[in-house]
Amino acid sequence: MRPWPSFSPLAAEREQQLLLNADEQADWSMLEEPGAIETLVQNLVGNAIQHSPRQGTISVTLSTTPHGFQLLVDDQGPGIPSNERKKVVERFQRAGSSAGSGLGLSIVERLVARHGGTLQLDDAPSRGLRVRIYLQRPKED
Repeated sequence: MRPWPSFSPLAAEREQQLLLNADEQADWSMLEEPGAIETLVQNLVGNAIQHSPRQGTISVTLSTTPHGFQLLVDDQGPGIPSNERKKVVERFQRAGSSAGSGLGLSIVERLVARHGGTLQLDDAPSRGLRVRIYLQRPKED
């Protein structure tokens, strides 16, 4: 993994490390709504920064498959209990007493669905939350 250029002043303030792991030679082209993927990543990384501890690490991993793309965002925050994971993707719902409007994961879920993808919330390997998104490549005619 390599360090990611400063994504957010908040991460720098919190002395957090943002890591990006992606194959720069891979074909990342896809059809998307203008700004949709950027919004999706901003929401996920923003949540990870907010919920990870000071001096924590947020890891973003992009990979390709023959039929699509996978995005993983791992943080070192408190995670989300498995019984609350379906609820937090609903509008205005948050896990615990966290700050925010409760719209971030709802927006992500809607963008993923509009692009024919899937969203999954799991435990991250280094504690915290792992958000896994899979987006299919458009079928070529």
